[in-house]
Amino acid sequence: MGRILFLGAQLLFNTLFIRLLGPHGNGQLALLTTNAALLVLIVGQGMDAALVYDIARQRQTRASRMRYLYSLFLMQALIICLFSLLFHYFTGYSYFGFATSWSMVYAVTLLLNNYGVALWNGEKRFRVVYEVLILIYACAFLLLGVMYLLGKQFSEIALLKFYVGMNISSGLWLVGKYLYSFRRDLRFSLIPVSVFEKEWLRFGQLVFWANLFQYMAYRMDIWMVAAFLNKNQLGVYALAEKIIQTLWMIPSSLATVIFAYADRTEDPSWFAQFQTLLRIVIGCFVIADALLLLSGHYLITRFLGEAFQDAVIPLWILLPGASLFVLNIMLAAYFAACNKLQLNLVNSALCCIVIVLCDLWWIPKNGITGAAWASSLGYGISGVCACVLFLRMHRMSWQSLLRGQPGEVKRLFQYLLR
Repeated sequence: MGRILFLGAQLLFNTLFIRLLGPHGNGQLALLTTNAALLVLIVGQGMDAALVYDIARQRQTRASRMRYLYSLFLMQALIICLFSLLFHYFTGYSYFGFATSWSMVYAVTLLLNNYGVALWNGEKRFRVVYEVLILIYACAFLLLGVMYLLGKQFSEIALLKFYVGMNISSGLWLVGKYLYSFRRDLRFSLIPVSVFEKEWLRFGQLVFWANLFQYMAYRMDIWMVAAFLNKNQLGVYALAEKIIQTLWMIPSSLATVIFAYADRTEDPSWFAQFQTLLRIVIGCFVIADALLLLSGHYLITRFLGEAFQDAVIPLWILLPGASLFVLNIMLAAYFAACNKLQLNLVNSALCCIVIVLCDLWWIPKNGITGAAWASSLGYGISGVCACVLFLRMHRMSWQSLLRGQPGEVKRLFQYLLR
């Protein structure tokens, strides 16, 4: 239920926020979030995933884990700030395409957000993350809604700063709530540690490279559209991508649950429930695709305005590949839980190569529809490849994976809600 409420809150907020931004502002937001997330991904080195894995395995105490995490965050935040300032000093431009000070704060709080989510996911208290994020979205939606109804005009810069403020609030709230909830177990010195955990680094490195290739794959079209076209067209295309990524929130949130149960992958009953969950999510996504295919034009023009009507065709093109990519989202979490990260690395690299080559070929000729075709093809290949690797890993057939059993849905929910 928390995931559904979170998806609804995100949809409502994004609809109003993108409408206020307009195509050009949405293009600027896409560049800010894309560039910041790439920098945080590179600097983060997969340590948030290593944190979840470490908590799930209970290798050390909360106090020692938090002391290491505190030291790691300080070092990574310093690297982000130094890079941002040096980039601006030597080039004269902001790396983020936005005011350096605010964008730098956004990148640091994005890193803090990642660790805050990882802490709660590792403890298997997923509901806390959704409660915090839903409240942030609800407060932001109400504030923007009231101002919109009063006829107040927001500048593009003011809206982007508002978005940064939301991320600051969520990052501080998640980490602060964790520190308060487990304050009895967190008696540790604030002096940073000088020796890093080798196991964290080893696990994080594999996650990092897999995530880097995957991120490059599904963000490459943003950079290519920005390079070959203009901010208005980027804003229109970014809307289609945003809708797809919003739909991916459900399988992505389920993937965090799967990964957090790294200690149960050998349990036959857990494995059976995972297969059931995989079938249900794919089925729901196919239904959602059909609904978007029929109503996408009406929804976009009705709620976001005629300025975004050109996003409809890219959205339709992205739907088939996005449906298959759901397989990759959930199976990547399963491979990580099984410590088979090399499978994710190979699949992510393949997806990235396909999308980059097709973007270079199709965007100059076909504009944003070319970007959509390139991404849809890459997503589809990645999803099918992940499924093939999963079937080979367990010596299963397609029929055994897709064929359901009587009463399995009921058993799944009993298992999840117990």
